[in-house]
Amino acid sequence: ADGAWDKRLRHYVKPDLLLIDDFAMKEFTLKQAEDFYELVNERSQAGSLVLASNRSPKDWYLLFPNPVLAEGILDRLINKAHHIVLTGRSYRTQLKPEAGGLPKEVIEV
Repeated sequence: ADGAWDKRLRHYVKPDLLLIDDFAMKEFTLKQAEDFYELVNERSQAGSLVLASNRSPKDWYLLFPNPVLAEGILDRLINKAHHIVLTGRSYRTQLKPEAGGLPKEVIEV
């Protein structure tokens, strides 16, 4: 009602590239799904979008409460995308002290 969403949406649509990390970590509420649809729809015409996820795209459908929204979002995300699948052990798990990695205070990022 105060116009904050429109301002925030323009903020995320403006860059040439938007990176979303840890996508699909948990289920979306209906409001989150509707907002995400607006973002994806605007981004599909404005610039590039990179999603990083631990889930396969086929598992994303169940995270949306409305199947019509899910289809609209995922059609835009999956069908026009380049998919890069990384296999192997996670780099993060190799850094855990119990895995013989460096202590957190020594790790540089």
